[in-house]
Order: sequence, then structure tokens, then C-alpha cells
Amino acid sequence: MSVINPLAAIVPVAPATAWHPPREGREHDLRMEQIVRASVAEGGHERVLLEMGQRRFWAETATPLKTGQTLSLQVMATAPRLELKVVADPLADRLGRLLHLLGGKWELAGVLTELLGENLTTRQSGDASRSVLGHVLNLLATAPESLTGDGLRELLRKFGPVAAGQLGPEAGGSAIAFREALLEAHRQLTVAQDPRAEDVLRLFQHLELSLLCQARLAQAGLEFFPLPLPFLENGYLIAERGRPAREGEASSKLSLHLSLAGLGDLRIDFLHEAQGLFLRFCCSSSETMAFLAGFHEELKASFHTFPLRGAAFVVGAESPVQALIRRLLPEGEGVLNTRV
Repeated sequence: MSVINPLAAIVPVAPATAWHPPREGREHDLRMEQIVRASVAEGGHERVLLEMGQRRFWAETATPLKTGQTLSLQVMATAPRLELKVVADPLADRLGRLLHLLGGKWELAGVLTELLGENLTTRQSGDASRSVLGHVLNLLATAPESLTGDGLRELLRKFGPVAAGQLGPEAGGSAIAFREALLEAHRQLTVAQDPRAEDVLRLFQHLELSLLCQARLAQAGLEFFPLPLPFLENGYLIAERGRPAREGEASSKLSLHLSLAGLGDLRIDFLHEAQGLFLRFCCSSSETMAFLAGFHEELKASFHTFPLRGAAFVVGAESPVQALIRRLLPEGEGVLNTRV
């Protein structure tokens, strides 16, 4: 095992006057045996520049490392010096097993309708599981024109990452509760030798994949929210954790990746700053771009809480699947890593 010893404390590369990170960003915020993700910003034989989230630091290494290489590091010591050991990446292995599901549709609403509509879940699982599955189905059954911001927020909460320490009743509306309900339904259907157990198993695998995506992207400071809505061929939201552009001015960026039967692939970037909201619609064709641009004035009139400062319409959207794989597997990596 090769060992990496940082030469200095982890500090932001940008000048302190440009950005004052929160307290946990100014400290290591690392614990013994913790596994973290880092990339090599500048390779070398004895001294390399590592990038971990928003932070960069120089480190000693006994093993030559190449620029762009990604590493899984285990914390071996925090004092008197931070010591990190290169380890295998079990998350990448689990992702590789389920990555083929990215291009498939969840079919979530159909399976849940069949289970709940025939009261199979009532007979075979507890009221708590039925309540969780029924809540998800109610969210998914909303027609596109009736979907409100509150409804979308509830759906994001249901499938979004669970905050640290959010356990027990506080996690009842999260993907963890939904995961347990699916497991219970699958167990009972398997015991009854019901062929629909396979359908529930596929839903469970899709959910597991989304949880793995959340864990992987969290290492890069991103939050991942799947959108298994029945009227979408594919869809998810990626949120970049806020970082002040200037001292005292917080900004946040969201990217909505969609694939629709009528409009094709679409990426909508939301940049929210102190002066207002900026939107960027990246379309897969010039025809889709012209169609969406025709609703520009109507779009501006629909914003009341905060002003829409600008909207751009461009071409060049890639499929949501390819965009997600590019984030999950940085350049130089693949599902099969043949480097020794």
C-alpha cells in the first residue's frame, strides 16, 4: 500500500479574501478510517497536488501518480500530520454492477399501481410500508400540467440524499424508508412465489443505483436527485453546493437533465445569485431550441417570488445517461479499469 503524507494543512487554493469557507471547510473534517475521494491535479514522483472537493493541497508520495488520476484514500492518522493510504474503491465496484440500468426506465408508477391497486401490499406487508409506497405513487400520479413546486420538492425529498444524522422518524420521507418498503414487499412476494417479485427487485436495483450515484457525486460536492416521473424517459437533478462568488453573496447552481419523447434531450441550468435567477436551456436540436425560445416572454411572466434576469437558449445537450456517466467516471476511468 502506498502512503500519502500531505506537506501542509488542507487549505483553499483561492486567496482568503475571495472566499471564506464554512468552519468545516477550513478544517480537515476527517476522522480515522474514513475513506475519501481525491484527484491528482498535478502528478509527480515524490510530490503531487491533490484536489479533494473544493480544496487542494500538496502531498508527499512514495508512488508516482499521474495528473488526472482519481484516488480512494483512507485516513490513517490525523495528528501530528495527516496521513492517507491509497485503497481499493468498493463504491466503483458496486456502481459497475448496476451501471447498465442507467439507460432503462424505472417503470415505478406502473409497478406500484399494480401492487397497491390489488391490495397485495395490504395483505403482505405492514401499514407503514403501504403508507410509504402509497405516498410515492401519489406523487408520481400527478399530471405534468398539475405538478407544482411543492409537489416536486416533496418528490426530491423522497428520493434525495439523507442528511447526516437524519435517522429514525426524521428519515421517514427519504429514499431509505422507500428502500425498506421495497425490500419488505419483495420479501413477501418471494415467499408467496408471486412473479411480480421480479418487478419489485428491478425497482430496488434502480433505487440502489441512485443511492450509489448520490454517494459518488457527494465526494465531488454535488447532490443527486433522481426524477422517476412516468412522463419522463429519463431525468435527474444535480445541485452544486453553494459557494460565495464574492464575500457575503451566496450563489447556487442546479442542473436539470431530462429526456422527453417530444423534445428529446434537454439540460436546464439554474444559476441563482443575489441579483436574481439566470436560466440556460441546452437543447438537443435547433428545432427544440426554437420551440422553447418561443415561450420566453411567458416564462418571464411566470416568475413572481424572485426576478428572472436572463434566459439563454442553445444547442448541444447530451443525453442524461452520458452526462451522468461522465460525472461518475472521470476522464481516464471506466467501468473496467485495465491499469495496473
